[in-house]
Order: sequence, then C-alpha cells, then structure tokens
Amino acid sequence: MDDKIKDTINQLIDEFGLYEAKNMLGITFANIVKLSGQKIYTDTGMASEILYESINNGQLPIKYKEFEISTSSDGIAYWEGKFKTDRFLPDMVENISVMATPFWDGMKFTPVEADWYSLINETGNVLIDEISAGESGNYYQQLDEVEVFSNVDDLFSWYKKVYLPVVYDIITNDYLPRLQQEMEDRLDENEGYNPMRESIVRALREETKTQEMKEGELTEKCWKGYTQKGMKTMFGKRYPNCVKKKKK
Repeated sequence: MDDKIKDTINQLIDEFGLYEAKNMLGITFANIVKLSGQKIYTDTGMASEILYESINNGQLPIKYKEFEISTSSDGIAYWEGKFKTDRFLPDMVENISVMATPFWDGMKFTPVEADWYSLINETGNVLIDEISAGESGNYYQQLDEVEVFSNVDDLFSWYKKVYLPVVYDIITNDYLPRLQQEMEDRLDENEGYNPMRESIVRALREETKTQEMKEGELTEKCWKGYTQKGMKTMFGKRYPNCVKKKKK
C-alpha cells in the first residue's frame, strides 16, 4: 500500500476521529482500518463496530447451521434457531433466541446469554409455553478475552473460527438441553397440557379413525338386496350386520 495514502488516512483519523473519517471517505470500518494499517483493540469498540457493520452488509456469514444471526438497532447480535427434536410431540417446534454480541460495549470478551425459549404447536400455530431465560441469569457464559487483533483479516478469522463454533456449542450443548428440561418440568406441572397425555389421545383418535375406515369398507360388502345394520362380532372379528331390505 502507498505510504502516502496510509499517512493521509491516519491524519484524517487523528484530526476527525475514525467514525468521521470513515464517513468522509465513504468507506466501511473494515476498509478504513485496512488502509490505515491500524491494529484493532477490542476495548475501544472498534472490533465490535467492524464486525457489526460487516454482519449487516453481508461480508460475514449470517447463518450458522440451524441458526440465523441478525443485529438490532441497539447494537445486539441475536442467534435465533428452530428445532424439532424427540423431546416433544412431532408437531411441536422449539424456538430459541440468544444474545451474543462480539465484544459488546467495549468489552474484551463476548457475552453469550439466552434470551428466551418457546415451544409452539406448528399445526395450530399456538404458543404452548415460553421461558424468559435471561431473567434467571442461569444461561450466561463468556467467550475468552481478546485484547487486540493485528488486522481485519485476523478479526474476521476469529469470527469464523472461534465465535461461530464456540457460541453454537454453548447453545446446543448447554443452554438448549437445560431449557428443554425446564420446559418439560413446566408442562408436567401444567394440567392444561401434558405431552404424554396428548400423545395417548392422539393415538386413540388415530386408532378410532382407522377402525371407522375399515368398517366403512366392510359396509359395502353386503350382498344385493341387503343393507348393513351396525356391526357384529364373530370369532373375535367385526363384520357388517347385513339384513334383508324391507319392501316398501
């Protein structure tokens, strides 16, 4: 890179500050830091700003496995995922939202805190129950501290090789199993909904429906001149009770 360009950009940063210099040049945080050759200190908010902007403009992945990563107007990065597991009924969908903003508010570490977890009946689009995980303080961890990155490439590498897999591991191997158990405990205490009872009711309904279909098929087997009057049991099996039609 031309030393004159580098010196000019650093003079702009020294005189007007990084944010104003960026706006004056009409470039991104990542580009101005690259051109200036400055190191990226996490406690100045620079690392967070670069990552936040790069997430929003598509320079960095916003999807990791089952999760979508988005940012809010208050500078928080959210991980949101949907799951279907064997912990609940087949039409139940689990939703989880986790706040994991890299180096939030000038911190040298990255806080990872579960926000909420809900169970939804997908068929009827009905909320079964919801847990406000952030209120308890039991779903909070921190990624290791990082003081400085040599350049933007190192910062982006940290995002892809550390931030994404480590946050994912915390959510799926710690938060999610505990939230699932907490949800199960809540449902057991709620007489209005019980997964086991509902599964039994569903099985009985399906069995009844199947039996009705079978009986409907047998109804058509009465011979000509006879009609069915209910069912009868013979030798342990159900048969249509065929009686002769009355002449009018």
